[in-house]
Amino acid sequence: MDRARELSAQYVASGDPTGWFEQLYVEGQAGTSIVPWVQGMANPILVEWARGRSGAGRKALAAVHEPVAPGGTLLVISFATTEAEPVRDLAMMLWPLTRAEVDLAGGPLRPREIEYFMGENPPLPRWRAEFTHD
Repeated sequence: MDRARELSAQYVASGDPTGWFEQLYVEGQAGTSIVPWVQGMANPILVEWARGRSGAGRKALAAVHEPVAPGGTLLVISFATTEAEPVRDLAMMLWPLTRAEVDLAGGPLRPREIEYFMGENPPLPRWRAEFTHD
């Protein structure tokens, strides 16, 4: 996690607060860094959500709402907070999202289901939000 935080701080300081993701994934692929949220197995929250759903016609889940094709789905899984205005340090991550931030992630997409629940590993509150592009 230290390398991820180091990259995050560098990119934030240079005015590119999301640019560090690409660099971290490049380093992870090369085996020189660890991507802290990659666990080497499917996210159990994603697996639970996908169980019983048909994959027919579904190409990918998107990280942001812009590339979601008509008929597509955006799934947001994050740690959760109920604080109205939590303190944020852009050089630190991963921070829990508020409900407003989860809604913002969906942008103009229609929310299908938004769940607040207690995760298991680690046992912390989570959001699982499904948005669709009608």
